[in-house]
Amino acid sequence: VIGLSQLSRAAGDAAGEPKLSTLREGGSLEQDSDVVVMLWKDREETPVGAPRLINGAVAKNRNGPTGSFQLLFESEQARFFSKARDDGGMPA
Repeated sequence: VIGLSQLSRAAGDAAGEPKLSTLREGGSLEQDSDVVVMLWKDREETPVGAPRLINGAVAKNRNGPTGSFQLLFESEQARFFSKARDDGGMPA
């Protein structure tokens, strides 16, 4: 099961990586979920047509490691790509 959640209003004012505590209704999500992945973009502008850098973090992983990663988002086709283009540039 995949669920989506928005961040609390306070998280919108804060810069940087969101935390588990910034999830709206986060207490139950934090407790009940096996994996929580968060995606966010920096506030800097991206030229029209250029892929946008998206930051991500595995904030919780009950059965594995956590950590950060980066993706590129191509809005024209709504596709995510690995930031490392040496992998052939295939969509994630």
